[in-house]
Amino acid sequence: MSFVNEIVSEDNINKYDLFSVWKAVSLNKHISPLRRYGWTIDRERNVFFIPVCTDKEELSNQKYCALWWDGELITVILNLYGTATSNSGNRHWELVEIIRSQTSDVSEDDIKKVLKEALLVYGYEGAYMQIPNYEVTFSF
Repeated sequence: MSFVNEIVSEDNINKYDLFSVWKAVSLNKHISPLRRYGWTIDRERNVFFIPVCTDKEELSNQKYCALWWDGELITVILNLYGTATSNSGNRHWELVEIIRSQTSDVSEDDIKKVLKEALLVYGYEGAYMQIPNYEVTFSF
C-alpha cells in the first residue's frame, strides 16, 4: 500500500488524538483546525502527514507539518514555493527543520524519503483539492 489523501473519519480523529497532534505542532496552541482534518496516510507503514499551519507575514511560505510515524510525532517545517491555475501548477518544497524526540529510532534520511512520498501524493491540497498537471519538486 502507499499514501492516499483522505478526510479523516471521526473514529480516526479519536484513535490518533488528532487535536493533540494539531496542538503539538501548531504555532497557536489554542486554535483548532478550520475545517475537517485531512491527511495523507500510508496505513501499511502506519505513517500519516498533516499540514497544520502557516507562519505569519514574511514567513508566510513556511508550513508546520505533522509527520506521525508509527506512534512517534515528528514536526517538519517546510518552505513552500509555487504557482497554480485551474489546470496546472507546481509546488517546490524546501526542508527547513525536522523536530523529533532525542530517543527517536527514525533516521533523518528515512524521514526525508517518506516525507517526499507523502508530499508527492499530497499534491496541491491533499484530500481537499487536486489540480491536473500539477508538479511537485524538492530541494532536500
